[in-house]
Amino acid sequence: MQTKTSRRTSATKACKVLLCLAALLTLSFTATGCGKKGPPVPQNKPGTFNWSQAAATPVDTNCIGFSGTLQGDMLRLDSVVIELESVAEDANCPTCPFKPTMRRTYSAGMLGLQGENNEFTQTICVDDNAPSYRWRFVARSTHRNAPYALSNVEMLTLR
Repeated sequence: MQTKTSRRTSATKACKVLLCLAALLTLSFTATGCGKKGPPVPQNKPGTFNWSQAAATPVDTNCIGFSGTLQGDMLRLDSVVIELESVAEDANCPTCPFKPTMRRTYSAGMLGLQGENNEFTQTICVDDNAPSYRWRFVARSTHRNAPYALSNVEMLTLR
């Protein structure tokens, strides 16, 4: 009987020692990582942009002139979308959700946004005779994981 008990006790002690060693090894590997998980990610992600300037002005009767300045990885700019939402005369709701009814997509080359150039101008003529429009710019990247760069939603009155 005495040998069975001593064998169990020594086996139990051996298991405890192995568990303690495994815990120590796990802690040492965690400490060397400094709390960071995953591979390092650069601060300036490739293909990201932000709008430093976005403006619209009335041109002629039913045309709007747009101008914008984009900052970021210009070599990875795919396209710029100008989104418009017509606003009825009695609706002036800046807190309402923006639901664009018209989208015009322009490649970076069409707007001249290549290399060092980060500014563009574009005129859009509308034919729905709305007195006001809400609008914004969207910059799309060629980098598939980069988020779209959205300008603020602005209001423009034509008449």
